Amino acid sequence: MISKTGIIDFLYTYFIVITISILTYLIYTLQIQPTNEYMNMQPINILQFKNISIFIILSFLVSMLLPKKNIKPSSMFIGIYLIFVVMWNISLSAVADKLDYIETVFKIYILLFPIIFLYVIKYFIYNNFLYKILFPYIRTNRFNTILLILLLGISGILGYVVMGGGSFDFHSSYVRRIAGRENFGTGTLYSYLFAMSLNGIAPVLAFIGVYRKTLSLVLISIFFSIFAFWLIGTKAPVFYVLLMCILGYLVSINREKNILSFFLLALLLITIFSLLEYFIFDFSVIADLFVRRAIAVVTQNQSYFIDFFFQNSSISDFLFGTQQNKPITFIIGELYYNNPDTNVNTNAFLYALLQKGIFGYLVAVITVSIFFLFLDVFYEKYKLKEILAISILYALLLCEQAYTTAFVSSGIALIFIIFTLFRNTNNIYFNKEKSCVT
Repeated sequence: MISKTGIIDFLYTYFIVITISILTYLIYTLQIQPTNEYMNMQPINILQFKNISIFIILSFLVSMLLPKKNIKPSSMFIGIYLIFVVMWNISLSAVADKLDYIETVFKIYILLFPIIFLYVIKYFIYNNFLYKILFPYIRTNRFNTILLILLLGISGILGYVVMGGGSFDFHSSYVRRIAGRENFGTGTLYSYLFAMSLNGIAPVLAFIGVYRKTLSLVLISIFFSIFAFWLIGTKAPVFYVLLMCILGYLVSINREKNILSFFLLALLLITIFSLLEYFIFDFSVIADLFVRRAIAVVTQNQSYFIDFFFQNSSISDFLFGTQQNKPITFIIGELYYNNPDTNVNTNAFLYALLQKGIFGYLVAVITVSIFFLFLDVFYEKYKLKEILAISILYALLLCEQAYTTAFVSSGIALIFIIFTLFRNTNNIYFNKEKSCVT
């Protein structure tokens, strides 16, 4: 039976989701679509049956599925994925105008299935099997962070040696990024180490630094992300480090249950300020930087992936993925953006569907779900707040990377192994009543 508190939480979430979606539609219609029509962003009539039905149904589903209490690592993935991957289809599902109603419904189903699957196995497997497994007692200690700092230092020194210098010029950041790819090479040990340090280790250290109130860890993380921008022009890691600092603070004051609300309120403020800026100056820089790139383009690329799936997939492609010799992200870039060098990133599950077929998609869903359930076990049994950092970061990376890339190349696996292997061995006795043993 649904409690009164549960109904209130749902209605509050539903109001926020609806408001963000309406404001997003307004700023898209007023500015983003007219200024990006050359990028094939299409006008959207929200009152068309296809669009209004998706708006009503999907807003309800997103609001219902968003976790509202008993927050765990898997809750972070569910919430972040719904907010940054699924939610934008509420009002902008027709941004590319490539899909008919059935294809749009299929896209929504493909996007929602990982969440539904995770909820199902959490109920049937986690509660009845995984949680009863007795893991060795794991506890973070100083050697964990020392090892992570050492890896950052090695990455930075080798990066400077390879690149020979850098610049803080924003206009040349793309040039530095291409130069970084060429100098680091593809598949080299150092390229993996630098990517792990930049996308994984630095943000996690920032979270831990704020959570443990250790200023040196925070400064090291910020310095490394700024250094990486200077060296190879990457801007996103700076954002990830700052974001993880904020989330680490919320955890430090025992407000981890508010992290998903923080994301929703941040997006609400972004859309509000975008509209205010537009009405005052007749153009919104905020909308151009955030709403266009993080919302409209995301939904547009999702539609391109689904359109390619329907238009170009044989039975073999459907089952096993594209048979072409280059990644599907570059194929989409060539076909829909007329540039063979454009790497069109999307979420891990759409990438798996087209690159590896329906079997690869199902493997991705199962693998990601099991990993987050294992994180739940570690978090619930041992109260390791640092595990939240891993789950949040991996969830964010899954919104734009293949699950294997995020797991291996971005350092999630390495960080998890470090936290697992280097443990306090003074007392590994697990007490069911008191899980934090000293």
